[in-house]
Amino acid sequence: MNDLNEYFDDMFKEVDPNILLDEQQREAITIDSDNLLVVAGAGSGKSTTMVAKVKYLIDKCGYKESEIVVVSFTKKVKEELSEIIHDKFGLKNVAVTTFHSLGLEIINKSGEDVADVVDEKGQYKIFSNYIKNVLFKDKEKFSLLNDAFSKYLNFGDQWMSFDDFDTYHTKSFVDKFNKSEESIKVYIENQILRRRQYKKTINGEYTASKEEVDIANLLYINGIDYNYELKLNNGYKKGRGYHPDFYIHQLEKENYIEHFGVDQDGSNSMYSESELKNYLSILKIKDKYINSYENRNKFIVTYSRYDNGKTYLTDLIDQLKHNGYVPHKRSDEEIFAKLMDTGTDYYFSVFVDKILVPVISMYKQSGYSYRDYDSLIESNDGNLKNQLIVLKMFHEYYEKELSNKHLIDFEDMILKAYTLMPIIKEKDLGVDYKYLIIDEYQDISNQRLNLVKRLVDLFDAKVMAVGDDWQTIFGYAGSRIDLFKNFSKELPNSDQVAIEHTYRNSQELIDIAGEFVLKNPYQIKKHLISDKHTINPVEIIFYDDEEKEKVNGNRAKYVDAILGNLSKINPNCSVLLLGRYQKDIYKIDDKKYFNIMGSKIKSVNYENIDLEFLTIHKAKGLGRDYAILLDLNDDKYGFPSKIDDLPIIKLIRPKIEESIDFPEERRLFYVALTRTKNKIYILVPKCKESEFSIEIKKFHNVRILK
Repeated sequence: MNDLNEYFDDMFKEVDPNILLDEQQREAITIDSDNLLVVAGAGSGKSTTMVAKVKYLIDKCGYKESEIVVVSFTKKVKEELSEIIHDKFGLKNVAVTTFHSLGLEIINKSGEDVADVVDEKGQYKIFSNYIKNVLFKDKEKFSLLNDAFSKYLNFGDQWMSFDDFDTYHTKSFVDKFNKSEESIKVYIENQILRRRQYKKTINGEYTASKEEVDIANLLYINGIDYNYELKLNNGYKKGRGYHPDFYIHQLEKENYIEHFGVDQDGSNSMYSESELKNYLSILKIKDKYINSYENRNKFIVTYSRYDNGKTYLTDLIDQLKHNGYVPHKRSDEEIFAKLMDTGTDYYFSVFVDKILVPVISMYKQSGYSYRDYDSLIESNDGNLKNQLIVLKMFHEYYEKELSNKHLIDFEDMILKAYTLMPIIKEKDLGVDYKYLIIDEYQDISNQRLNLVKRLVDLFDAKVMAVGDDWQTIFGYAGSRIDLFKNFSKELPNSDQVAIEHTYRNSQELIDIAGEFVLKNPYQIKKHLISDKHTINPVEIIFYDDEEKEKVNGNRAKYVDAILGNLSKINPNCSVLLLGRYQKDIYKIDDKKYFNIMGSKIKSVNYENIDLEFLTIHKAKGLGRDYAILLDLNDDKYGFPSKIDDLPIIKLIRPKIEESIDFPEERRLFYVALTRTKNKIYILVPKCKESEFSIEIKKFHNVRILK
């Protein structure tokens, strides 16, 4: 064992001398069992443990690199693990992948004919075409759709009088314009501004940024044909295609436009330090490709801001003229016609985005097959039964489209891989996984677990799953806490160990967070330990919410005051602003204190502070010097959220009995509390205080400011 102690002491010396594995981590790495669940506390070094397990298996247990696969749930975590395992340790043949990429690799190796992967935009297009070109013509079926989901559709009462969707839409669009009593020019301007808010162009594309919307609209209005993100096969990275922002052409001329969302000098105050660093690293790779000998005359490059005061649009016009493009302004009538042509989303976008795409995704993740619709329809009545009949129609059309076009969606990546695995094994097609290491296991869904079980059965593989049931917060995406809790039943011959030494939070903070989350008896008990100490790591600040028009200003004033105090401690500290919802960023919308651009935010008075806003869901896994929860209020859209699942979601979502109100919201609050390395500040309204605030303010080491 002394040899192993020395081995573990030296393991990270060349990579990061600050990393030293603790005793619990070493136990998790060396324990030899068929299946192992590592219950890891927030900030306890689970990624380090996983990486060390990989190295130990190769160095001490005789595993080949190609026999180990490390699986994460997100591309971001996959890239972080890959950087350490592949680049820093040089273990290039260890598979580091996401569940979806693993599924796609299995499908490709089987020889299954898959042309491409359909994302949410592709799904939207399929469903949109079905509504407009198929259902609208079948009045009986369309009537069923309109009645079953009337809350989410905007077809009005006139659709019955029209034989086809295009005629109906043209009449409706023109009527809406006539009722506005605006000139065609003003109407166009208002439509363009409205679309810009959700990043949609005149031409109908959804872009990555509002600046790209402006560029697309400038090109269209000036009669320059373009394609958005057309793939260049000779990619700037080996083996990958490149998607410049725009491909443009006019007569025999053709160029690509790449727009960089930073100032000409590489700065952008709306990015956090880490975001800017990542963006500039990508920019550097693209810049090298763009300025290579064979490409230097193909590209037009624009920036958000210029040293000489130019805007990206005026610079683009100058560059277009310099390259021989001749702007030909389109008429208002032509622009109006294009807005009408690409304005069909109004009738059904909410239905497709909020109902169809998530429900069909949940349906597949929950293990239902297409054949299960009939039994669900039979066992329900009323409007829920009608909704199921409608969903079955859409699902049938959707699956036929995927099959006809050789497409696959994200759920099918895993479902098809599960089906094809025996073929891979039987034909010995280059997959031989002996050890599976799974990150964020608390996010496991039924379909992912089925794939894991099949890999275990076919290859006699062992599993180490690492996760934290206290952070199971993605139930809406199919994750199931019961699969984590029942690990030994799902994967027999298993052991369970904990890693409880947290390196992010103070002992005082984890005592508060742990006591709060363990009010739910369904959670696995663990006792987190920290060498850090902070008195009153949680501060609750009550703000005045009596006058609605002053609420944002009141919250902003308090956040500004917190930043002022933090700047005295460390003027360059990092602060994470947390919201239960994406729109919570606007709860401090006061230009006296903050500049807000989309999801970016910058302090007016404390520019050196690295400020970032994220929803709590997106912040999981991150840690900053300080955190501020912008609102802990009692409301439907409060925290805990009291938005009830739709009946159709309740029907297909796995039912897990937890004997406490808002169990997932409780875990989400735990995640919020543990994002800070020092203190978290929580804003609470005086008149609408959340039950979470009422509960936690009684805990030891929670400071109350009124």
